[in-house]
Amino acid sequence: MRLGMLWFDNSKNATNVKIEKALKYYLEKYKKPANTVWIHPFTPECTPILNVQVKTSTHIIPNHFWIGTE
Repeated sequence: MRLGMLWFDNSKNATNVKIEKALKYYLEKYKKPANTVWIHPFTPECTPILNVQVKTSTHIIPNHFWIGTE
């Protein structure tokens, strides 16, 4: 994914809550849904999210989420 939105969330919320909040913001801002989220490998596990791939990469800083479409 070359283009996307970087989202920072260091709240105590569950990973799914953080991702869903970011996905909602992405949809409102870009008027199209994201289908991929990149997270740091040490991010706590999350349950599957409908129509969204959650991938891990050491290039993502903890508490950050790289969101976009592939």
